[in-house]
Amino acid sequence: MENPGESVVAVIMVGGPTTGTTFRPVSFNMHKPLFPIAGQPMVHHPISACKKIPNLARIFLIGFYEEREFALYVSSISNELKVPVRYLKEDKPHGSAGALLYFKDVIMEDNPSHIFLLNHDVCCNFPLPDMLEAHKKHGGLGTILVIKVSADAAHQFGELVADPITNELLHYTEKPETFVSDLINCGVYVFTSVILTAIEKASIDRKDKAIVQHVSSFDSFHSVTRTFLNRGQPIDFVRLDQDILSPLAGKKQLYTYETMDFWEQIKTPGMSLKCSALYLAQYRVTLPKILASGDGVKKAKVVGDVYIHPSAKVHPTAKIGPNVSISANVRVGPGVRLIDCIILDDVQIMENALVINSIVGWKSSIGRWSRVQANGDYNAKLGTTILGTLISMFLHFLGEAVTVEDEVVVTNSIVLPNKTLNEIDHPNKIPKNQSPLQIADKFDPFPEFLNTMPFSSYFNINRRAGGGATGEPRAWTSSLLPSTATKSKSPSRKSRKPKSIINFFTIALTISILFFLLTLYLFIIAKPFSSTRSYRSYKSSRKPVRRKAVDPDHGNNSGAIVDITTKRLYDKIEFRDVDGGAWKQGWNVSYRGDEWDDEKLKVFVVPHSHNDPGWKYTVDEYYEQQTRHILDNIVETLSKDVRRKFIWEEMSYLEKWWRDASDEQKESFTNLVKNGQLEIVGGGWVMNDEANSHYYAIIEQITEGNLWLNENIGVIPKNSWAIDPFGYSPTMAYILRRMGFENMLIHRTHYELKKELALHKNLEYVWRQSWDAEESTDIFVHMMPFYSYDIPHTCGPEPAVCCQFDFARMRGRGFLYEFCPWGEHPVETDQNNVQERAMKILDQYRKKSILYRTNTVLIPLGDDFRYVTMNESEIQFRNYQVIFDYINSNQSLNAEAKFGTLEDYFRTLREESDRINYSRPGEIGSGEIEGFPSLSGDFFTYADRQDDYWSGYYVSRPFFKAVDRVLEHILRASEMMMAFLLGYCQRPQCERLPMSYGLKLQAARRNLALFQHHDGVTGTARDHVVRDYGNRMHTSLEDLQIFISKAIEVLIGIRHEKSDQIPSSFEPEQVRSKYDARPVYKAISAREGTSHSVAIFNSLEQKREEIVTLVVNRADITVLDSNWSCLPSQVSPELQHNKSKIFTGRHRVHWKASVPPLGVETYYIANGFAGCEKAKPAKLKFLPSSTLHCPPPYSCSKIEGDLAEIRNQHQTLTFNVKNGLLQKLSPRNGAPIIVGEEIDMYSSSGSGAYLFKPSGDAKPIVEESGQMVISEGFLMQELFSYPKTLWQNSPVSHSTRIYDASNNIQQFLIEKEYHVELIGADFNDKELIARYKTSIDNQRIFYSDLNGFQMSRRETYDKIPVQGNYYPMPYLAFMEGSNGQRFSVHTRQSLGVAGLENGWLEIMLDRRLLRDDARGLGQGITDNREMNVVFHLLLESNISSVSDHVSDPLPLNPSILSHRIGSHLNYPLLIFLAKRQQELNVRPSLKPFSPLSVPLPCDLHIVTFKIPRPLKFSQQLAEEPRFVLMLQRLSWDSSFCRKGRSHCLSISDEPLRLHNLFNHLSVLNARATSLNLLHEDTEMLGYTEQPGDFGQERHIIINPMESIHEESVGLKTLCVRCSKWWWIVDGDIKEVRSSLGKIGKGIIAANVSLFGIRTFTIPVEPLSDFCNL
Repeated sequence: MENPGESVVAVIMVGGPTTGTTFRPVSFNMHKPLFPIAGQPMVHHPISACKKIPNLARIFLIGFYEEREFALYVSSISNELKVPVRYLKEDKPHGSAGALLYFKDVIMEDNPSHIFLLNHDVCCNFPLPDMLEAHKKHGGLGTILVIKVSADAAHQFGELVADPITNELLHYTEKPETFVSDLINCGVYVFTSVILTAIEKASIDRKDKAIVQHVSSFDSFHSVTRTFLNRGQPIDFVRLDQDILSPLAGKKQLYTYETMDFWEQIKTPGMSLKCSALYLAQYRVTLPKILASGDGVKKAKVVGDVYIHPSAKVHPTAKIGPNVSISANVRVGPGVRLIDCIILDDVQIMENALVINSIVGWKSSIGRWSRVQANGDYNAKLGTTILGTLISMFLHFLGEAVTVEDEVVVTNSIVLPNKTLNEIDHPNKIPKNQSPLQIADKFDPFPEFLNTMPFSSYFNINRRAGGGATGEPRAWTSSLLPSTATKSKSPSRKSRKPKSIINFFTIALTISILFFLLTLYLFIIAKPFSSTRSYRSYKSSRKPVRRKAVDPDHGNNSGAIVDITTKRLYDKIEFRDVDGGAWKQGWNVSYRGDEWDDEKLKVFVVPHSHNDPGWKYTVDEYYEQQTRHILDNIVETLSKDVRRKFIWEEMSYLEKWWRDASDEQKESFTNLVKNGQLEIVGGGWVMNDEANSHYYAIIEQITEGNLWLNENIGVIPKNSWAIDPFGYSPTMAYILRRMGFENMLIHRTHYELKKELALHKNLEYVWRQSWDAEESTDIFVHMMPFYSYDIPHTCGPEPAVCCQFDFARMRGRGFLYEFCPWGEHPVETDQNNVQERAMKILDQYRKKSILYRTNTVLIPLGDDFRYVTMNESEIQFRNYQVIFDYINSNQSLNAEAKFGTLEDYFRTLREESDRINYSRPGEIGSGEIEGFPSLSGDFFTYADRQDDYWSGYYVSRPFFKAVDRVLEHILRASEMMMAFLLGYCQRPQCERLPMSYGLKLQAARRNLALFQHHDGVTGTARDHVVRDYGNRMHTSLEDLQIFISKAIEVLIGIRHEKSDQIPSSFEPEQVRSKYDARPVYKAISAREGTSHSVAIFNSLEQKREEIVTLVVNRADITVLDSNWSCLPSQVSPELQHNKSKIFTGRHRVHWKASVPPLGVETYYIANGFAGCEKAKPAKLKFLPSSTLHCPPPYSCSKIEGDLAEIRNQHQTLTFNVKNGLLQKLSPRNGAPIIVGEEIDMYSSSGSGAYLFKPSGDAKPIVEESGQMVISEGFLMQELFSYPKTLWQNSPVSHSTRIYDASNNIQQFLIEKEYHVELIGADFNDKELIARYKTSIDNQRIFYSDLNGFQMSRRETYDKIPVQGNYYPMPYLAFMEGSNGQRFSVHTRQSLGVAGLENGWLEIMLDRRLLRDDARGLGQGITDNREMNVVFHLLLESNISSVSDHVSDPLPLNPSILSHRIGSHLNYPLLIFLAKRQQELNVRPSLKPFSPLSVPLPCDLHIVTFKIPRPLKFSQQLAEEPRFVLMLQRLSWDSSFCRKGRSHCLSISDEPLRLHNLFNHLSVLNARATSLNLLHEDTEMLGYTEQPGDFGQERHIIINPMESIHEESVGLKTLCVRCSKWWWIVDGDIKEVRSSLGKIGKGIIAANVSLFGIRTFTIPVEPLSDFCNL
């Protein structure tokens, strides 16, 4: 009976993601409390039971999972039950009772009289109201739910003795060794609130007590974490059983309540089946409507208790039950028989399949006439032990996305995710003349002998199928266990012959022993190898020379002559994914044994810890929880033994640690670096992504890290370590080479490419740019050969062996890492077993070395966030040193092993290659290092197994990919402003503003750099981490926009001494209210008789004349230039993505602005200015069926016919009126092309943050009869379409614009703007694309850019799936037809592009995905934001003879016009508006700001102009360099006309005159330097010639894409304190006399490639026939 004066709360303990849980592997894909049992999450059953408690005020869930993991469920269950449910996350282990005390204040908020405490994995009828009533009668402190069990089973639980009459608890003991009682603790309690006082007293009493080792079943989920974090239970760790129940027993404080109903513990997957049956049976009484029914006529026949989710589809001829639970979106075909099973979401079971005693994982598929079965022992533990030993099991589990092909029998097995099962022989094949319905009714679960399906070939304990174990549940995605399951080559199998099952491990052990004996007999003398720690450079003394040979791939074209191209590899490889045995993606590696007779094997084991600056946790969370401890431990453990080594990569973490470290730690760290024990590799702020990142951001992030490192520790990295980016770009190789790096290590490349390279010992090579005929860009590369960078996949080809040498996985040591899944675990190495252990791992070292040319082998030793405790560090170093000592003391082994760094490895390898010539006959190689092949090309798209291509991350979180590019643009502009302010500063007062923003500028650089991390810009971090990245970038954007607005005031003369404290009178035209909001355009309100100042900054190096658009509140306005002269202007209505209100009521004003290079120009928006014509309104057109009202002051009419057009003087666009899509493009002088625009959508239930796995082709989503508005004006014409789709609210609307103004490159482009809102459940598992189905005959060959730096040729292959034919598109993609027509798409954010059919180009816009793709992230991508995606389309025609681009493997290059269009899109004019209006009679005199004396040539781009360290500017001596200028010489294809190159007065075929480049600036001399500003040795950087002294004329000759630095004296005329400037000019030193010859009839034109080396003569007609210059 309810008492209105009391309240009750319930606390449910849900545990956490601990290792070694017996519920795995099921809990890897879904947290155990949320695993569905009887159609509901496990925790749902106790929560529902709590609902029945009288006066229930609140339910608390307490555990170790992150709050976001339960947020959605907690919200939904609260709404469903109408009871507040709250999740509380423990910060550290407190014990089951200690957790109540820790959250005491929260639990007592409602002042409850009673507290229920339940364990989530208890299965019973939960008689909670009866317990409460009995408890009140007893009057004690607490009541425990108990049940009687057999004496044999009682010892597994807490046994207790109770008074049979009073039910008082007399004695309690947890899991006793001898029998005490058949009465056990059920893990359900009710206490008075006084229990919290008792717990508090127990916590205080534990201060002087010894640590209790035994842990109750209720506290078992804390055990691993407690061992890891606490090492001896702190005083606030209070256990319910031993600290509370046992002491209070027999004191008339505790009582029992015995249940006579069912009770079970859900500790194993098997028990989940049993409990599902118990709950389903309970539904018959409590929720009969939830159970399915059917008679086999209209619905499937249902036997017993069955739950079927409403969204599941079950064929009427199927037979279901008893004890079957079918989850959402399941498809069950005809004749299927299901008995005792749980079928999880999105499973497909084909006709006549049979499933018994099984759990079928998410997205799995069971083929026709297949059988999945087990014998049904619910108590079988499907945990680690069973997985390791491969013994017969009693329940079958299919992991996520498992495919069981037709006619396959799978029995008593665990099949891990993403595995295809086929070709499995079984004597009891299902006869086709009997259906599963007939067989199942007389089924014998144990035929004479059932083959056991081997485990999945891919078993992963690490992140992204590759690294780290953080103790969180992860998908079992990959390993290299041997399997008899292979790819089927035939759709059906006619017959099957029994095959023997061979014990692979026994054979491997036997072979190892034989090899050991053979080794002892053959190897006698070992040759020593150098262990010097010198840091010498390995630059070649020869100057690169242009090779005269013709590459068979290149024909007669001049380009890089190399041994290997990635194109040739793709052409050659069949992509069959052949099972290789122990090395699943390779082959069974063997060796003769005499390979090391002449040159001993030199093994370098390189300890490392991969620390992601954001992934599952933010960079700050990772640092506090793990990284700071890793760095502490490494410094301490390396200091103990000089033989120990380590490498570190991420400066973002090191900089944090450096701020927190003591002086002693800093000194130790520095000493370890200097003596060679600790090497900084890469040294960038992060390990950047190489697909989405723009080259500007890559240079910035590496430079930021390298400069910090050099300033604080005094070292400069020269070896790059990139084990985790998802594919690799040659742009990165180029940048590293020009920064002075000598060697690279990479890992994640397509597994088939790895195999092909390994077969020919080409995993180490010299990477050369495809355009580099002079070998000046060569850099040495080591590619890791195996599946992952974790320890099981790095010591050799057999992960089952390598895992035994990951000593942090040893059992009983308390580490958080997963045990070895292959069944054999690491053991401590001592003198008794060292011989056997050493020979076993040496065998792996030898096999790995066979894959490479030299006898120097690299063995990484680490994983994600490893070495987090001192115990872990010590156990690894100690065990390996014992093994090394044994190997090194036995000369007959001809091997030497030691800890090493990358520097140790590459130095020794180069020394060996100097002694021994490993070159192959006819091999081109490189002068950089002899003995290795040369390679060109990129490594996209990455696949780690089967058809799992990582092309999804090209588009994941596109909103933030766009913000990234905006921040790049604003940062670059801010750097320029900082340089101008300090450069033109003439007294200390004017330094206040730039110096006050020095820290904010540094923060912006670092925030941009942080987002370049390979889980940042890729969009592959968890939601809250993305928010952290977004907030950091948003903060920097706001800071920099304020700085620019103040800087503009100083530069145009409003204020001369602006400070940080004085507000600016300008504000940016676009503002963002928060980190995930689209920019909002501020509207100018020009009332009568007033004007509004507009300042426009051009950050590009050429004068820009283009049509500018602003938003205004009224249409009757006038535009004036800085001299108050009238300018022609146009107004058109502002449109929005709103079907019911397309017109916002505001207007857009357009006029042609002219802004000097790097300069600022001022305009005025006025109302009532006499003598000027007001802005001319556009004419509007609507569909005949439109209900839109004509907004004033515009004139409106109806669209006539089925086609609509908009046009300017150069082109006409034709649209289909029915769907609003672009159909045709007709240039004024040239053949029209079909564009065939479509907006399509992929359905992709297999896709995730990393993977793109579509289910078939994309389908058009646009239907007829949408909304359409055409605006026609003399400056801008636009067609806006809000299309009709299947959904009430369309996920996309789009605008197509063309501009009309002379001497303006905008007149040649087409602006496409897509407004995308892929938000809501309607678009779950959908991926939106824009597809252009043109008439261009490109033979499915197109070109996409690499990091905005260079182009790459792409070819669509039929032998790989759609997702493998998608490529990154950070900046540009184009295709060219056989007739010379070229169709280009420029973008301002990174996306994914494909050309699947002839003439097609499709670009993915956004993706929304519910499911994790089993690469460690643990979530889908559903945090979509509304956004605008803008493309600039360009159609060009070749003015000369057309080359055969189909057979030419070299990439084509953009035209000058294309480059300029891309630059204008990515570096738009920055517009700032005056905050206040001014009266027209007040005309401010604002001086123009134009720092360049002349525009730069059109193929020169200023990458950055900045002060590297503004905070140190005033501290530097006059002779020290202070400023940096970096120039890029662009590629361009001169076979395309230079039409419309307004103000493109020159190209870089003449020396660049720096003397008078800047107004009031005189350049004195120049010198070469590296891109990271740390090297001046030009030979080391790969320059082909020395710059020398540029003399008084200060000329620089720039060839494409090379670098020199320039020194100059600051302001010559006005300089008070002269200072030197650094100049980086990204161009070669070698003189180019003429890149483009005189154009005229009969004159030769040179076709200059991206890097000025593909030249051939083309006779052309007079240029005026093709375009106007």
